[in-house]
Amino acid sequence: RLYPQPPILLRRALRDVELPPGHKGQMHYTPEDPMQSKGISLSKDANIFISVWNLHRNPMLWTNPHTFDPSRWMRPQTPVAHPSWRGYAPRDQAGMYPNEVDANFGFMPFGGGQRKCVGDQFAMMEAVVILSTVLQNFDLELVGEPKDVGMSTGATIHTLHGLNMKLTPRQK
Repeated sequence: RLYPQPPILLRRALRDVELPPGHKGQMHYTPEDPMQSKGISLSKDANIFISVWNLHRNPMLWTNPHTFDPSRWMRPQTPVAHPSWRGYAPRDQAGMYPNEVDANFGFMPFGGGQRKCVGDQFAMMEAVVILSTVLQNFDLELVGEPKDVGMSTGATIHTLHGLNMKLTPRQK
């Protein structure tokens, strides 16, 4: 969630459209006046850049958005200061991970709608299988300091210098 793939989504307006008012974009909002006074008009063929990176870190939507907190998906999340966002509601029969519908598009780890990544479920399943196999057989330790890993963005987010780990076989 803190490092979404990809960090931005690119879309094109298929027709003229009026978007509803959003928040003003500042990270430190004033509760008295957090929203724009009017919506935004987009013309047909306008390019739209959606910053998933910023959306997932938006303090008007999420409590403690910069904190790694996997348990946040186990409880409902009401909007902190965004009046038109419905918040996050965990499903009774949750899937493998929370999706964009559960979070009213305030969380889109694989995009959303018709252009959502078709491999999202495969990617999550693959991650679970690989990580569980590796963690079952090895203890992992970061070589160096977290700050040395670095980060680079492009179409995806990746490390600048790799993620060097020391693997120690677990005793069976």
